[in-house]
Amino acid sequence: MRIAAAALLCAAVVACGGTTRRSEPTTAGSPARAAPAADGCPLTPGGRRARGVSIALGDGPAYPVLGMQAAPPGPLGVAELADDIHRRGVYLHKTLWALRPGIDTDLTVRAETWPGGDPVRFSVGPVLHLARAGDRWSYGVTNTRFPGPGCYAFRLYGRGIDERIVFRAAMRAERPLLFLAGDRETWVVDVAAERVRRLRMPGLGPGDPPERVLRRRGSIVVMHDGVARLDPREPGRGPEPVVA
Repeated sequence: MRIAAAALLCAAVVACGGTTRRSEPTTAGSPARAAPAADGCPLTPGGRRARGVSIALGDGPAYPVLGMQAAPPGPLGVAELADDIHRRGVYLHKTLWALRPGIDTDLTVRAETWPGGDPVRFSVGPVLHLARAGDRWSYGVTNTRFPGPGCYAFRLYGRGIDERIVFRAAMRAERPLLFLAGDRETWVVDVAAERVRRLRMPGLGPGDPPERVLRRRGSIVVMHDGVARLDPREPGRGPEPVVA
């Protein structure tokens, strides 16, 4: 089975037709705005908001840092669980908290699923207590015990403070990729990493463009006079017909 490849093949998490946009980190001091929902998860924007740490979430005065590759709502703005310790049905995810100077109240933090509201524990117990900061940035670290991928929220309480920070956890962040198809070859563009590589794919040949291209579990699924699967990790292999 030969697959025609005269058009641009777009393979991100969704079907062709959309554009991939790289999110810009939010700078310190600018207010967080409601981010578009991702799979029903209304993500809180993030950025370089706290001194001395990487991507932090929310408006403060306490900022969680979950080791994200990029600021949400971008596709890399997720808490990745794949490398976490998995023990007794939960993933122990390192969570750093940065506290802004000048906080005049102690803070209580609870974690929960969103929107279900089921409690999620920390390594220190069901509630995390953060002591008020002095005149400098202060930091604390704990583990959040996530049951698995999904949408979660931190709730921050203190005198005059009631803050909700919503984020997504996944085993791995889905990197947006573009596949530029040519005659028996494909150029793979990693948008987030700003990197391009060339793959030899003998199964791709000149002709009419495919009707639809999807990315599914690391493979390229092409719909054109049937359905075929291409594995970019094995470029020497031809397309494999998919039988329904």
